[in-house]
Amino acid sequence: MTEHERNQAPGPHHDANGPDHAAPSRGMSRRRFGQAALGSVPVLMTLYSNPLRASSGTPGNCHPSGWVSGNTSQHGEAEDCGGESPGHWGNHSPQGQGGGAGAAKSVDFNRAFGFADSEFTNSEGESLDLNYATSGRGKDIVERNFVEVTDKERKVIRFGSAAYMSRIDNKYTSDRPTREEIIDMVKAVLDGDYYQIPSTGDELTIDGVIAFLKNTQSGKQGFNKDSGLVNF
Repeated sequence: MTEHERNQAPGPHHDANGPDHAAPSRGMSRRRFGQAALGSVPVLMTLYSNPLRASSGTPGNCHPSGWVSGNTSQHGEAEDCGGESPGHWGNHSPQGQGGGAGAAKSVDFNRAFGFADSEFTNSEGESLDLNYATSGRGKDIVERNFVEVTDKERKVIRFGSAAYMSRIDNKYTSDRPTREEIIDMVKAVLDGDYYQIPSTGDELTIDGVIAFLKNTQSGKQGFNKDSGLVNF
């Protein structure tokens, strides 16, 4: 190398930020970079990007945690959970159908869901049996301690009672939702602001509980959680 070439060669580059701020090597793998980036993404951001999680053969939308995880752009993955609607249970006389739910129709709602005796009653102040609880068309009024419940609370009572009888009568095609889950959901949102899913810690508002229970009944048309129903 000539003297001129030596004078033109760049000298060592000084990093003003120090050695701890050196630019990453071009050899850094994309995999390592991806792992580093992933660590900065909040976990909750991934909830709606996952497919419906199945649980021991149970369709994802038929259990609370799987329903919450469902990708809202993949509604086609929802399956028919097999539950019967409030219209099915409310439009038959208490003794008109066989099976467990036939007897359950005359069971008091308070007893089924663990409320105090006579806490919830029909419009006449009488026992709120599950047949009346699921009924509409002139049987819409339900009172709690002599005060009419709200429209949303009435829906929880209707769909919750239908889910309870669907489970008792083995209408659901898998083991979820369980009777305990149904009871806990109904009681949680009638007594408070939300239901917390034990396995994930996610919280469902009263709208979320209504939507989840509805999605387990009368096919897949009830599968809908696009409107902010889940409260994290």
